[in-house]
Amino acid sequence: LNVKRASVRMEHQRTHTGEKPFKCIECGKKKPFKCIECGKSFSRSCHLRTHHRTHTGEKPFKCIECGKSFSSNLNIHERIHTGEKP
Repeated sequence: LNVKRASVRMEHQRTHTGEKPFKCIECGKKKPFKCIECGKSFSRSCHLRTHHRTHTGEKPFKCIECGKSFSSNLNIHERIHTGEKP
């Protein structure tokens, strides 16, 4: 079994159980990354970066097939062109 795949599966299963085993070692918070625009907090800095695009309107991911731009999840959009099911 691929180690990366196993860890991704475990992380996904936490969405069903609600388990949140990690917290910031600096402040003890489970969601230490806070948006300065609206105050929403996140457990990961990458989630905060994605969220921040809702405030800036930035859409850095562009589909090479149709030219539409997205703030995230370009791979989900690309399935429209390939016909691949999620």
